[in-house]
Amino acid sequence: MHVDSTSGGPCSVCGDAAHGAPWCPSPEGLLRRLAGLSVAFQAVTDREELQRLLAASLQELTGARRVHCVVHAAPEAHGEAAHGGGVAEALADGEPLRQPRPGYAAPVVLPLNTREGRCLGDVVLHPAPAGFPPAVLALATTVVNGAGIMLENMLLAAAAQEEARRQERLLGGLAEAVREALTPVEHAAAQLQGAAPGVPVVARAGAAIATHTARAVRLLDDLLDLRRGEAGQLALHPVTCVLERCVDRAVTAMRPDAELRGVRVEVQGAVRDQLLMADADRITRLLEILLHNAIRFSRGGGTVWVQLSQVPVAGDGRVRVAVVDHGVGIPLAHLESVFTPPALLEAHRERRGTGLGIGLALARRIALLHGGTLTAHIEGIGHGSTFVVQLPGLAMAPFLSPVRPVQAGAARGRRTLRVLVVDDNRDAADALELLLAGDGHQVAVCYDGVEALRRHQAEGHDVVLLDIGLPGASGYEVARAIRAAEGDHPALLV
Repeated sequence: MHVDSTSGGPCSVCGDAAHGAPWCPSPEGLLRRLAGLSVAFQAVTDREELQRLLAASLQELTGARRVHCVVHAAPEAHGEAAHGGGVAEALADGEPLRQPRPGYAAPVVLPLNTREGRCLGDVVLHPAPAGFPPAVLALATTVVNGAGIMLENMLLAAAAQEEARRQERLLGGLAEAVREALTPVEHAAAQLQGAAPGVPVVARAGAAIATHTARAVRLLDDLLDLRRGEAGQLALHPVTCVLERCVDRAVTAMRPDAELRGVRVEVQGAVRDQLLMADADRITRLLEILLHNAIRFSRGGGTVWVQLSQVPVAGDGRVRVAVVDHGVGIPLAHLESVFTPPALLEAHRERRGTGLGIGLALARRIALLHGGTLTAHIEGIGHGSTFVVQLPGLAMAPFLSPVRPVQAGAARGRRTLRVLVVDDNRDAADALELLLAGDGHQVAVCYDGVEALRRHQAEGHDVVLLDIGLPGASGYEVARAIRAAEGDHPALLV
């Protein structure tokens, strides 16, 4: 790229009309130009902007007729021998960059070097007939050297960002692959626990497999959900749900962990039949994360309190759930960093357990997606901590009667279902077939989309458990074909 200067007139610094251009070679003039440049360069954010500013600034600083700034297409591929490469053959309005025009001084080539002297590009200055004074040329060299370091920093930052993206993609792919591999283990563990109820060794092995598989699955699910949330792809399935049921589910899920650590969990307050328009599973997971952290950082014999209340807000009622512990606390300096993964505090190294340090970040993401907030309130080490989540309640809650769940043992007959399992992960499909068949259902298995569609059209099924990524036809294509051909009794597609 290049810029041309054709303006003339008296110097704006000393008023000397002999300069013939609005620049001043005096020390005062050069310092003024350099001060202005330093401010302008601080705002540069990308390579093209740097090239434009460098060319324009050097033309103003030196009074050059023309300035070219050329950056190598692949700077990392050039070493010391690349000095001057990329501009020797370049032309500007028919004038070779390194060939002087008759009556003019030869162009000056200044390399854009890294700190180690590796050439990233060149700056070519075409002087006016009088050439460049030594002081001006020295100052231009200083500016170009600084621009070379800026360019190197930009390249390093871009490379670091790309490496971070690559690692994120790798981590996400690994998490998904491991999560998929654990699916048949989950099913097999469930089958194992019921296979030999009178054999203690089998029962203990099945329980251990189920427990640790569930823990690994939860870690992977949290990691994948956090990645989806940061990418704006975390899907919610909001329904009308009762807040107290979400609290009960979370407390029930975390009570065994609390008992193992000698910690009690108590619920205070009530928001009777308070309804939310929310994804009940996500809200339950949010509360489980808060309870898990409170239990983990509590002292043995302590109590974790779950406090429920309503917060009147103009035009919108909100519900407040506070999870309070009186445990080891969190350093005040880390008040917000606990929501930034990985939140592994040095002050609690011995209490990290097997977590990834992403739970609170995911919990806050879930709260924000529901239009709510999650905040931490702490007084420092040794004083416990309080995490408060506020969520918008339904304005019509007092007028709605939530459906009560069917109680266990209710007089309701079980129905045997015809189930089609479709998954190209054969181990997962076969394990799920055994699990469902053991529960009394009629199960068929397919490993590709085309066969699944043919099988369903021939036999008909009440439920189709359908993977998305399938050979032959994707799960979406199979689902659309099933829906298009349905009669009066549509299948449940999962």
